[in-house]
Amino acid sequence: MHPTALGILGIGAFARALAHRARQGGVATVLGWTPMPRDRVASVRDGIVDDAPARPEDLLARCDVVVLAGDAAQNLDWLERFGPCIAPGRYLTDVGMTKRAIVARAGDLGLGDRFAGSRPVLEPSARWDGGVVVYVTPAGTGDEAAREVAHFWESVCGAHPVLLDAERHDAQVALSAQLPALVAVALAAVLESRLPPGVGLSGAAQDFTRLPCDGDLVHVSALWQNRDHGAAVLRHAAAAVERLAASLEAAGPADFAAALAAAQAWRRSLEP
Repeated sequence: MHPTALGILGIGAFARALAHRARQGGVATVLGWTPMPRDRVASVRDGIVDDAPARPEDLLARCDVVVLAGDAAQNLDWLERFGPCIAPGRYLTDVGMTKRAIVARAGDLGLGDRFAGSRPVLEPSARWDGGVVVYVTPAGTGDEAAREVAHFWESVCGAHPVLLDAERHDAQVALSAQLPALVAVALAAVLESRLPPGVGLSGAAQDFTRLPCDGDLVHVSALWQNRDHGAAVLRHAAAAVERLAASLEAAGPADFAAALAAAQAWRRSLEP
């Protein structure tokens, strides 16, 4: 699917980057919608989108592909409210971090032939240069919708789509994207309870304890939606911490040196 008109619900940093890339990829018209009227006006005034209808139903009626670009809770709400408005032969996707809840709801709503989940692997405000990987998750038996959504990302954005079922996707996200934030929460609790008052943190400690804040709804709601996988990987992390602590309690440094060497080798394997 290479749309002539693309719709985006939720006009934030990701929508700006996507709208810019879509125009580069040959999409003639980009429409946007957000609940706040002043934000709709600003998005047209600033050239982010070509038009921002007051009613999202009008956007869905005009667009071949519509992207839900809110946080996890917003995307679910918009899917339920506006998903049934999408006509057969047109496609709907989201760009949330977790997939199981939204693809299951799409299946319940009978939208499996028109919806597939998506997760571009890039920061919200990042550019689309260099062939971004986009995971695409079918809704039930919606393989055709998943293929069309994957083709949209490939043909319009130059992305590399990877089809993956939602369960495997969310298990992978817990490890690759959410575990560091969960460990940071645990580390902050340790430092808060054990660090003497007035003692400053090193730069490394400050980096390790960067947390999703209350206002960062994209990450907070995604962590909560994926809490079963998050709890599982956190328990694996706790077991690894126990093994590391045991290596520090050993008679000699060999076990700790081996653990450090293994970690260094793994980290080097990630570098280009």
